[in-house]
Amino acid sequence: MAQPITTKWTVVILGKWNQAILQPEWLIKNVFDDDQVRVEVAVGLAPGLPSRITGDEILLLAGEDRLILGLTEVSDDQLRTMERIAVQILTLLSHTPVARMGVNFGFSSAVSTTWTTEHLPNTFVTRILEADLTPTGRSCKWSFKHGDTDNDNLNVDCNLSGDNIDVKFNFDFETPTVDIAKDKIEGKLFEYRNLAISLLGTLFDLEVDSE
Repeated sequence: MAQPITTKWTVVILGKWNQAILQPEWLIKNVFDDDQVRVEVAVGLAPGLPSRITGDEILLLAGEDRLILGLTEVSDDQLRTMERIAVQILTLLSHTPVARMGVNFGFSSAVSTTWTTEHLPNTFVTRILEADLTPTGRSCKWSFKHGDTDNDNLNVDCNLSGDNIDVKFNFDFETPTVDIAKDKIEGKLFEYRNLAISLLGTLFDLEVDSE
């Protein structure tokens, strides 16, 4: 069974963000539901690194060139909250120049020692067996057309190490305006999540643990 990798469930919006606005006080007043929410700010380890702010159980990093939202725990409620916060920030900061947006989901699973050869093309399997080799690692990456424009893609990244496989799905969208960015995310995160889980089974024969 595949398990979600919490740190890989993110929304990343590239643009020119005003870090002076995206501070705890403004977020509590305008974005977070709970006025008493605990907000944590971790000072960057080097100049230019974004602070880490946690509110409504959602992690937010506001850099000069990107806004990153992440989960602290994978659940439907948190996914819904992350979507709401992203849309709210885009709505309130509607004059922010934006360029691209990525919606990401990551999964990890233990696999059998024969998984690699079973999921390689037959020609490669034959050559591997003829060479008396036992694969211990493999990385693959594919990009697929997904979305309304030629610049919207679904990127799938697979990394196999020993008896463990990590798979990341990146829904990558061109978003030349805030309105387009909002349209790509509002009411869509569950759709992207469900497609990622479906492809995990179709491409890799992996099921997600529902517990």
